[in-house]
Amino acid sequence: PAPPAIMSAYSLDDPGEDMGEWAKVFRLRDPPPGPLAWIACDGRYFNAFGAVLLKSLEGTAVHVHLMDADESAIKLIDSTGVACGLSVEKPIADRGYYHAVRFVRFAEDVARLDRQCVFLDVDAIARNQPRFGAGLAARFRPGRLEAWNQINAAVVFADPSTLPYLRRVGAFINRNRKSMHWGIDQLALWCVWLAMDRPDIMCL
Repeated sequence: PAPPAIMSAYSLDDPGEDMGEWAKVFRLRDPPPGPLAWIACDGRYFNAFGAVLLKSLEGTAVHVHLMDADESAIKLIDSTGVACGLSVEKPIADRGYYHAVRFVRFAEDVARLDRQCVFLDVDAIARNQPRFGAGLAARFRPGRLEAWNQINAAVVFADPSTLPYLRRVGAFINRNRKSMHWGIDQLALWCVWLAMDRPDIMCL
């Protein structure tokens, strides 16, 4: 994770809702109807972990967003037999981009698809089908001291009512795009929560 010394590189005040312009997204398949499990990563990482997660989510609507992936990742999705939505982008980037921009794309898709969604890390396994509820839910980390280590970015539940928060998270990442050290996604989740005067979040 990013060391505390880099905190001075970030603008930590309320960023507004300008999520900026990033790589062009190509939407190839719409996801099935219903509450949605949403995952995003680069092609290499998806090839390593994605099939296991998709199979564990069978029975839940899924959307996959791939960055810098080739045909092998799409073939892997199809090989699972799990019907899912698919979008791609080709930023020709590194893991700093991949892990941070996921939250920009998540906010865009919650708005576009207008339904309950859960953001999941691709290197996870769903032991049960997600239990969707209204509003925002995330995993807080009691006992951690660092600002970038307070909210875990591995699982975040959201719905259209949470878009002001999600858009500000995306805007925080956009404002600090020249300092996208590892952990900026979790830093954004925490700093925006504070800047918005701690909106209600169900703790997972």
